[in-house]
This record gives sequence, C-alpha cells and structure tokens, in this order.
Amino acid sequence: MSRAQEEVAIIDRRTGNPVMAILHKELDEFELIDVEIVWAPARLQALRELRLNGIPATDLPQHVHWNWAVKAVQNSNLLAFQSFGIEADGIMQGLMTVCLAGNVSRLDPDKGKPLVYVEFVETAPWNSKEFAVTPTYKGVGLRLIQAAVRLSLDEGFSGRIGLHALPQSKHFYTNACEMQALGPDERYGYLAYFELTAVKAVEFLKKGSIQK
Repeated sequence: MSRAQEEVAIIDRRTGNPVMAILHKELDEFELIDVEIVWAPARLQALRELRLNGIPATDLPQHVHWNWAVKAVQNSNLLAFQSFGIEADGIMQGLMTVCLAGNVSRLDPDKGKPLVYVEFVETAPWNSKEFAVTPTYKGVGLRLIQAAVRLSLDEGFSGRIGLHALPQSKHFYTNACEMQALGPDERYGYLAYFELTAVKAVEFLKKGSIQK
C-alpha cells in the first residue's frame, strides 16, 4: 500500500462517532485494481436490489458503470495523474483520481491560473446513499476533496480545484464543498462544471468537523 499516508477523521454512521481512517496519497495501478475487485460485487449486488425494488433505470446511481480497474489501466503511464484512497477497517472506503496538468481556472480573479482537476471521486458502494439503505461511513468524499485542495497548495496552485459533477452529486459540491457552479459544459457532455477558488479553498480546509 502507498507509503504516503496521513490520518483523517470520518464518521461511523452506526455509532455517530468520528473514527480515524488512513488517507493514501499515491495509490498505484494495482492497488486501484484490487479495490475494484472488492467494490464490483458490492456495486452489482446493490444494483440488483435496486432493480428488484422497482427503481427505474433512469433513477439508478449515475456512476453505476464506473470501473476503477479500467481507469487505472488507462492512466497507468500518465505522470499527470495521481490517485488517493481512504481506508478504514482494512478496506478502501473511497477513491479519487486527479490530474495535475492542462487545466486552468475559469473564475476571476484566478482565471487562467492552473488548478488541480478532479477526474473521478467515489465513495465505496456501502457508503453511498444511492446504493445503500444504511450507509456505513460519512465524510469520505469531503476528506478526499480536501486532499485535492491540499495537493493544489503543494503544487503551488493556491488550493484551486475544478471538476465536472454528475447531476446526483451537484448538491454535495454546492453545499458540503462550497464550490461555485459555472453551469453545464457542452464540451463535457453538458455536465455541470464546478470550481473552488483560492480564497474559498482556505475556508474549505477549515472544515475539520463533519456534521453527523
């Protein structure tokens, strides 16, 4: 497992109490493949339950088709990409891949300055409200986005990050992450584009606690 690690706090929904988890900052291709080996059966079982319960295809989780093994292979030789994970109970509870090159801010006063672009971020199926009736952990996504902001600071990008959000995730990025929505992006399948400015990044990193 990646040697670049630090402790982060997430919430155990079963008790309502914070627990310490491990943030892995440099996951490699095979570590991502190993996570998908664990996640895929849980994702498919959850999909089966949703369909048995009559959930129409249009209302299924919009990331149901994601496959981290495929993403890992596609990015394996690209130095601009870096992958993170949050581990608790000996299992990866969330993943994120970011790109460090080729993306710039669209918002003033940072317009044209480089940022960290969040390619993909996902909590494990058993933590997702879209998949699980009683999710296990809360705050995994928040901690991963904060990790992207800290990476942006380390890279000299002043905390700026950007991403395109699935419709089901827009509330999370608007409210929990306090990112600014710039509207649908026709160059990216009309997904809504979000940014966190340098000023907002400082405030966002102060969110040490997670609401139960």
